[in-house]
Amino acid sequence: MIRLRKFFIFVLFAYISFSRVSSVSPVKVFVKQFDAAILANDFDKQRDILLNFSISDISDLKFKKGLDKVFKSDRDRLFKTLVSVDDSKILKKYFSVRKISRIGKKLLLLLLKNSIEAGSLRISKDIINKCKVYPTSKMLVENFNSIARETNLKKIKDFVAAIKSIDLLNSLLDERDVFGKENYYKAFIHYVAKYCNINWLKILLNEGVSVKLEDRRKNTPFHLAVTTSLPGTLDSKVRFINLMIKKRDVDLLYKNRDNKTAFDLAEEYLEKLKKLYKSSSGNKSIKKKIVVYAELVKILGKLQRD
Repeated sequence: MIRLRKFFIFVLFAYISFSRVSSVSPVKVFVKQFDAAILANDFDKQRDILLNFSISDISDLKFKKGLDKVFKSDRDRLFKTLVSVDDSKILKKYFSVRKISRIGKKLLLLLLKNSIEAGSLRISKDIINKCKVYPTSKMLVENFNSIARETNLKKIKDFVAAIKSIDLLNSLLDERDVFGKENYYKAFIHYVAKYCNINWLKILLNEGVSVKLEDRRKNTPFHLAVTTSLPGTLDSKVRFINLMIKKRDVDLLYKNRDNKTAFDLAEEYLEKLKKLYKSSSGNKSIKKKIVVYAELVKILGKLQRD
């Protein structure tokens, strides 16, 4: 009898323990994990958690409540995080809707602004096409830098098609950024050149952009493509400049305010790299840069002589 009673007590205790464990909802787990990722400032982890949670069996309503709890009703901060993932499925799940167009116009305008600021071209395109909520020219120009970072060709094509449909393509072809702190009067192609973004350049060239546009220091996209040192640009420099050279309105003899052509700058960089290579006992990364700049000097020098 005593053994039987102990057995029932054990079963009851096990059931209660299991109930407690199983009662921890996926939403609570999500909130805890996502909060930790935010505190750690780990953007990759945030993205993974958000994507995994959004495609799970969790209902749209629970997903919305979980995110609302994480961001404590800070809607602007929440939207910026959602659009940074650049996945319209996540937005649809958050709003518990089958189409983004069912969201109110005021909310959509905030989403559009956040998506353009984040460089999330897919979300921006969806809002423009499906919801008929449009950016202003100023909104695009103020965010040239973010937009120019996108490298996915399909996203770029779709975004450009959306911009063309509302007669704002001119903003990407020859309007200038006069809103930033630097106030260098840069056109969009200057930002594209800063990233040596091949796919954006292809689209802009097809749309007739001028590769002779100059900023306040009279630098053309050629000058900026030569001098940029941003990560990932080294491997694209030669191809980027070769694509621009195919344009009929190219003028490689054009000098900036320092009285230097793109060829002059490439030659200067090459000489500096050679000296640095000697003093670094044969650093491999410097050697790679020397190979690239030697090719630039060859290409630009030939055209300058011609």
